[in-house]
Amino acid sequence: MFFEEGFPVAGMKKQINVRVSDDEYRAIVEVADALRMKRSEVVRLGLADALNEVSRNVGPVMTDEKHAEVMKELGMLVTLLSGLKSDNSLFGSNVNQLAKLANTGHAVQFTDKDYVDVIRMKNEMHDKLSEVMEGVRTVWRTLE
Repeated sequence: MFFEEGFPVAGMKKQINVRVSDDEYRAIVEVADALRMKRSEVVRLGLADALNEVSRNVGPVMTDEKHAEVMKELGMLVTLLSGLKSDNSLFGSNVNQLAKLANTGHAVQFTDKDYVDVIRMKNEMHDKLSEVMEGVRTVWRTLE
């Protein structure tokens, strides 16, 4: 991890100046006095604990190859969703036109071809949604 027992001062070449509140300063002084340590050692110890905790909670960095794979998959998903949005808009417009005709007392005539087209559109939308779901699963597995 970042720090082990003790602090080898010889290996420490960088310095960071940090402003703290009066309460934080008093807490650092109290801990340093209680443990008979220098204030800088108390701060390093607290920093080490925080850095160790962060390193345990941060997952591995994504490789460039994985990043490219995720971006490719997300691009495909965006393309599919864009197509679905267009199909849904067309489908909705058609349904709205039919509802308007029906609500104004006009007879709505459907041919066999109309039924086949509606079923085809529904099936195509279902297939695209299935592809989107599979793409989401792929990205999810990649990010696990």
